[in-house]
Amino acid sequence: MERLLITRVKRTSATTADLFAPRHKYPDLRLFDLGELAAVGIDPAGLAIGEEAPTRFYALWQHSAKLNSRGTPYKDIVALEPLGSPATVASTDNSAILAELRAIRVLLAAWVEAQGLEVPPVDVDGDPDEGPPGDELEQAFPRYGDAAAVGDNDAELAAFREHVDQVGQAPASLAALRAWELARRKGAGGKGR
Repeated sequence: MERLLITRVKRTSATTADLFAPRHKYPDLRLFDLGELAAVGIDPAGLAIGEEAPTRFYALWQHSAKLNSRGTPYKDIVALEPLGSPATVASTDNSAILAELRAIRVLLAAWVEAQGLEVPPVDVDGDPDEGPPGDELEQAFPRYGDAAAVGDNDAELAAFREHVDQVGQAPASLAALRAWELARRKGAGGKGR
């Protein structure tokens, strides 16, 4: 199952709506039951046919068994989630996943020891010198406060990291980063874009 951030909804008929990911010109998904929009706080009756509305929620989807004329599978929407929801609607309890990960660690440790190697220690205390757990993942794949990924542009990534260093947290969005960078440049006597 895939999870896609939706930023625009366009009602296309009495029963369907197109869903757009950030900065996409064409729709990524088509919703065939407008009643599902209520799960993310959108009243379908307030959305006129042909009207686009800005929004922010996640669409969970999976490939269909049905194929289109080009032979690629359709994308079936499984559920819609508000931004504050856990990673999936069905799995809010992660105890089973943690138990399985611990069992995998035991098996890997046995394999490493059988190879005559030393098992590296596990840092469970969240040593501040090493950063919080998951910090390496956040450094490798930084995200804005609105959950959008930071682009591959070197200037954007440098400005993002500088914002985090100076402000202490990720900017709310790419637009917020641009506004911060523009204000910073003007404050330093330089010209904005």
